Parts: sequence; C-alpha cells; structure tokens
Amino acid sequence: MAGGFSNKTDTGTPLTAAELLWVQTGSAGVLLLTEQGSTPGTTAGVGKVYSKTDGDLYYLDGSGVEHLLNVVTNGFADNETPSGTIDGVNDTFTLANAPSPAASLILVLNGQVLTQGVEYTLSSLTITFTTPPDAAYSGLPFKAWYRY
Repeated sequence: MAGGFSNKTDTGTPLTAAELLWVQTGSAGVLLLTEQGSTPGTTAGVGKVYSKTDGDLYYLDGSGVEHLLNVVTNGFADNETPSGTIDGVNDTFTLANAPSPAASLILVLNGQVLTQGVEYTLSSLTITFTTPPDAAYSGLPFKAWYRY
C-alpha cells in the first residue's frame, strides 16, 4: 500500500461524536474524520472510519461494503547528504528514500545545482553521475532536497 500507515494507536476505546483522527505516516500525516460509535479494532456502522487488529484504516460505505483506506502522502527530505564517497572514481550515490516524483529531486554539489539527465541520472534511490565528481569536492557540501 503506497504511503502505508505507521505509528497508529489502537486503543479499543470508542470514539465520541465526530472526532478528528491524526494518523502519522512516516514524516507526514493525514487527518481523518471519524463518526460517533466507531471503535478502533472493531467493525463500525455505515459511514464510519475505523481500524481493525491488522492496524489499517477502513471505511464502511452506505452499501455495507468495507474499503481499505489507501492514503498516499508525501514526505520531504531536506538538506540530506547522499551516501557514497566523493573520490574522483565513484559515480554512484544513494538517497534515503526514492524521490516521488523523480523530478522533485534538487541535487546540489558545492553550491551548484546539478541537472538531472545531464550531469546525473536517478533510478529509485540511486544517483549515477555521468562523470564521477572530482576528488577536490570531497568534504564540500553535497545535498539533496526532494519529495517521497
């Protein structure tokens, strides 16, 4: 499930009239409206948002059909240093997360914004330089900003 839920709390305590529920999803989150009577860990009435013992959130529609809520959220990576050694030979570096969309990646080496598709390519978490960064850049700022 894209943007899968994490850090949910299943207290088993019934929610009271129209409460807002914050669900943390990595470094982002989502705000959901729950209706009176929905008890985490149990099935709820029509129009209810609830969780079950699997930890996912569900919605019961007017026809009584249960739907898994597939919430997609974006996280943000700011001022991340890609892993890898700048030594004039290594051309491959790794990010902590895969940028989504890929075009959201802003890669900066020593204050210079690099051009994706010209100076480097991106495949999932992997940055591959067209030409390995010169060893003279070792120890200088190498930073990435992106959505994921």
